[in-house]
Amino acid sequence: MSIPTKFIVAVVCFDHRIGPEVEFVYPPPEEHREDESWQDIKDILPLLALPSRHEAASDKTSSTCFFFHIPSKDQSVAVQSWKGVAYYDVIHPHAVHGLDDDTLAKFSRGAIQKSVVVVSKTPYQAYVKAKLEAMANQFFAQVPSFGDVGLVVELHDALSSMDFEALSWPQLHVGLPLPALVRATDVHLAGLLRLLLAEGRIVFYSSSPEVVSSSVLAFLSLLPGGAGDFHATPSRPH
Repeated sequence: MSIPTKFIVAVVCFDHRIGPEVEFVYPPPEEHREDESWQDIKDILPLLALPSRHEAASDKTSSTCFFFHIPSKDQSVAVQSWKGVAYYDVIHPHAVHGLDDDTLAKFSRGAIQKSVVVVSKTPYQAYVKAKLEAMANQFFAQVPSFGDVGLVVELHDALSSMDFEALSWPQLHVGLPLPALVRATDVHLAGLLRLLLAEGRIVFYSSSPEVVSSSVLAFLSLLPGGAGDFHATPSRPH
């Protein structure tokens, strides 16, 4: 089975006047006008890409990187769903030079909250996360000239040209907390996998969006065929 290689990258920010919004998207919006799948996800994407300040604070740092999932609205057919990775960080507005009054009004609570997001239908989100983290560290380090989206476009081009079928299993699942998952579930791991295959309900919980979403993906990677495609309600880490 061929691996989907269509990627959309975006920058999502929290505007304190109107809430979460997509600030930048690539490929540009005009290329998505006839794309029904993009029309389905563009409104919910800002809500999934930004954790609450409480969730972000649980990671003991201003930044966090986590996975989320946007299943197809049409559950009657086997449609591959969109999957996302978001790298979130907080920057003090006064650390950024040249912000006009309108921009400062967006961040009136003393924090610029942004996420760089990659959405795609490839099941190998751990590999995407590794590439996103490397780029996002540079993106958020651009202070005081913050906001160069050229890095975001470069990430899109690099991912789109990647031959995922040539990568090994360890490369595709790089960074997933498999040892920690095995230790935490211990003798119950096999039973949990059987429960999932029988369409049972399993809830993962953590106050950290990065920990809980990585654990879910690690668990799914143990299934035959890896994480693959799975159906659920539109979800963010809990």
